[in-house]
Amino acid sequence: MTATVQDVSRALESIVDPNTERDLVTSKAARNIRVEGGDIAVDVELGYPARSQIDPIRRRVIAALRELPGVANVSVNVYQKIQSHSVQRGVKLLPNVRNVIVVASGKGGVGKSTTAVNLALALAAEGANVGMLDADIYGPSQPTMLGISGRPESPDGKTLEPMQGHGVQAISIGFLIDLDTPMVWRGPMVTQALEQLLRETNWRDLDYLVIDMPPGTGDIHLTLSQKIPVTGAVIVTTPQDIALLDARKGLKMFEKVGIPILGVVENMAIHTCTNCGHTE
Repeated sequence: MTATVQDVSRALESIVDPNTERDLVTSKAARNIRVEGGDIAVDVELGYPARSQIDPIRRRVIAALRELPGVANVSVNVYQKIQSHSVQRGVKLLPNVRNVIVVASGKGGVGKSTTAVNLALALAAEGANVGMLDADIYGPSQPTMLGISGRPESPDGKTLEPMQGHGVQAISIGFLIDLDTPMVWRGPMVTQALEQLLRETNWRDLDYLVIDMPPGTGDIHLTLSQKIPVTGAVIVTTPQDIALLDARKGLKMFEKVGIPILGVVENMAIHTCTNCGHTE
């Protein structure tokens, strides 16, 4: 007795992806099932950055298929193909950018830029092509966060080549001005600068563009929600009541413009004493 395609599908239904919490058949991750005598071959497509997940899932699939009757050889190809997700209606998509994630906060000083750069680096570590746009025109910090110095090149005099740091493409107004130069600009100039940085940068096949937003709910946030295709927003806050109050305002703003909230990060929630190790 040899296994059939239906037997293979039933075996794959028993394997649940720990990240999506859906089995490989229901999520349509299992593809191209081939059964030839005692040889079984199957492809598993993961729609998210999955470098650390590929081997564990592959081993689980092989183990499940080897238990089927009459199986001699099992070939499993697990790979990632990061999907584009829906954005707000009526917004023009960005070329070479599949998904845009904004990291925002209602109040400054809560660790928003640190969260944004760590999110970008974590996605890159899992095999995604990631870009970082520093939208905090008044206080750009991503050049320092990513350890990048110098000026971006402009081969045609019209567009900018993104800088590179730790495997992440990055652009910031901080690359175009001196470190100590203040940006004394009115709102319209700031929003125009943001649009130019976003649309006139030659992003190279990005799975994710992470945008480090300025604090508050001002002109830049309104421009972003109306003109930039945003996949979702991450809100950063600290446990203090004042910070939470402003974080709620930022959350409500994104909800009003139809941008999904991917999550809320509570930063600086625990203090550990460096002398005694006591946490509070």
